Amino acid sequence: MIFSLSYFAYDMISMQLDGLLDSTMLLHHPLSMLGFIVPLYQNVQGNYIMLAVWLTEISNPPMHMRHIFRSMGKRYTMAYEISEILYITLYIYGRTICVLPIGYLTFICPENSVLIKISCAALTL
Repeated sequence: MIFSLSYFAYDMISMQLDGLLDSTMLLHHPLSMLGFIVPLYQNVQGNYIMLAVWLTEISNPPMHMRHIFRSMGKRYTMAYEISEILYITLYIYGRTICVLPIGYLTFICPENSVLIKISCAALTL
């Protein structure tokens, strides 16, 4: 969780320095960081956070492969198409089919703090 928290902080600073930080990422990154800070500080709820992170970030490798293929001039190749289909499939699977039940469990768990529930709701929306 510390690694993921530091990554989100680094990525937000890097995006700002590169001029890529838009309003969506300006909302997404601090909410994600809050989702890591609260469990680290309170030493609870980490299981929900790490499961959600794993499921929502499962599509990142094929997403990055698409960008790598595109930057190499390999946009119209079978490898690019496979990475594109894999990215879309894993994105839909991870961020809708799997994460929505975890969000529900996060909301009904009485031990979860209000900050975690707010962060979860905002990131889901």
